[in-house]
Amino acid sequence: MSQQVGIALGTPVMSAVSSSQAARGLLPGIRAAVGVNGLVCLAAAVLVAVALRLPGRSAHVEAGPVVAAA
Repeated sequence: MSQQVGIALGTPVMSAVSSSQAARGLLPGIRAAVGVNGLVCLAAAVLVAVALRLPGRSAHVEAGPVVAAA
């Protein structure tokens, strides 16, 4: 699903950024679009890293041993 969302949103956003730089030429527009795409990917990676952080080692120590029920 993330691939489909990326394709559905990524292509129009990159196209809009590229066309907004059309007065400067094709290559600067493509460079700007790739730069924006890279920043979005970096921001998403940071967000995922923060949101999915695993609990620290101290959380496992505080929980104590697991006792199996008979």
